[in-house]
Amino acid sequence: MKIKEINELLRMFEQYTVEIASTIFIEFLALTKDFEEKDWHYLWDKVKNIQNSRAKFIAGFEILDHISKVEIYEEYLSVLHSDESLDWDERYFLWFQISKKLFGTTNISSEKLTQQQWLIYESIYQKFSSYFFDIPFINNRNENLIFITTQQFLNMKHGPTKTALDRAYILKKLYKNVIIINTAELLGGKPLELLHGEVGSYNENLLKVEKMKYKDETFSFVQLDNNMPNIENSKEFLNFVIKYKPLYIVNIGGNSMLIDICSKAVPVININTVPSGLTCTKATVQVIGRQLTKKDENLLALLGKTKENVIVGRFTSSLKPQMNKYTRKELDIPEEQFVIALIGGRLTQEVTQEFIAMIDEVLQKNVMLMIIGRMHNYEDICKNDPIFGKNAVYLEEQDDVLAILDLCDLYVNPKRAGGGTSVIEAMYKGCPAVTLNSGDVALGAGPDFCVSTYEEMQKQIFRYMEDKEFYREMSIKAKQRADYMLDSENAFMEIIHQFENKVL
Repeated sequence: MKIKEINELLRMFEQYTVEIASTIFIEFLALTKDFEEKDWHYLWDKVKNIQNSRAKFIAGFEILDHISKVEIYEEYLSVLHSDESLDWDERYFLWFQISKKLFGTTNISSEKLTQQQWLIYESIYQKFSSYFFDIPFINNRNENLIFITTQQFLNMKHGPTKTALDRAYILKKLYKNVIIINTAELLGGKPLELLHGEVGSYNENLLKVEKMKYKDETFSFVQLDNNMPNIENSKEFLNFVIKYKPLYIVNIGGNSMLIDICSKAVPVININTVPSGLTCTKATVQVIGRQLTKKDENLLALLGKTKENVIVGRFTSSLKPQMNKYTRKELDIPEEQFVIALIGGRLTQEVTQEFIAMIDEVLQKNVMLMIIGRMHNYEDICKNDPIFGKNAVYLEEQDDVLAILDLCDLYVNPKRAGGGTSVIEAMYKGCPAVTLNSGDVALGAGPDFCVSTYEEMQKQIFRYMEDKEFYREMSIKAKQRADYMLDSENAFMEIIHQFENKVL
């Protein structure tokens, strides 16, 4: 990269305004399309000294798309934490964007990075909460009313939506009146003009919906405007909470600035939808799927919380009913072929070269890799890897995953944080799992199906292929584990009883 090009980029960003943002970014793309990684490193060193804060953060975010280095992310978050020239909602928007990027990137993580995320959240929350005065804690609350909140409510294909409905259904059966509320905060804040920024999906049709039917129950339903956490609307919602005085709020997900404020008025339990990790939340209690570590306790302290604010419990799933029955012949799968299922919504980032190297050796043994979900770089991988290209089949997203899993012999999971429901779907169909011993899939699968390394994973796959008696025993164990992890009523009520004992 020529110094002249760098200076041109810096000149553009120093002159940044919202009105000319699109022009600047078109030129930015044109100038950087042939950059090598060393060029991006050099550019980052220049960009972090840009005086225009908004331009600095936007240009820096684009550079993160091209540098997979922990230290660059740490530097970016360090600047975001110390520079408060942006409005709180703009910082919140950037915080969400970085968190989303890190969640789907398995090779970028550090203890410092996680601590920075929590510290930034706390500083944004303190600014947000300064707009609210004298929030009273309500002692005389309605014992028969519970709010179930979630930051995104879409449809039955969406995990948090289904989780919210499942938990609402269980509580309603206990003769509790339940109101389901979509706070519409996912990837919220005030958007900046990012080239590669993401926005949360939002179903505008639900603004007109006042009742939500699920199974044999009907719930009151509220969806907030798609501008949250807006201060004016947040104050209005807080008044709604104070007016109706729910016994408590069950929040599905996490990172809800609005529900964190409401926890000053009523108790809040946060059901983490990534149960393998803690959530940045000011909720009264949050639920995690594993025992706490000392590092966890240090994180909690950054938000003024302790281990007393955490309940360890099972995060259970419910499965979409199977609608179809396929045969291998219908999908052109040879009857004698061993079929491995790989399922996920972020496989583009999660299927790394390390995983491919491991699975390629397996695929040479008359094995098919059936990929279900989103893997946008599938064709590129196939072009560069003939073994993968010949033996992997990409089915994209499927409405009836259980029907596809009927045709599979084994479920394999790469290194990642999410995916907890997919492993339960597989085990429900009698497919044993092989997963690394970290993340949501490991929690769902249980220790019998975990390995420590990709080398061990490969050996275990071969054992499933060669040892029929071992396969039969593990298939039975898989079904038993699935039953245990699908018992939402008992698991959820154990959590609720612990929570109520703490706060009522």
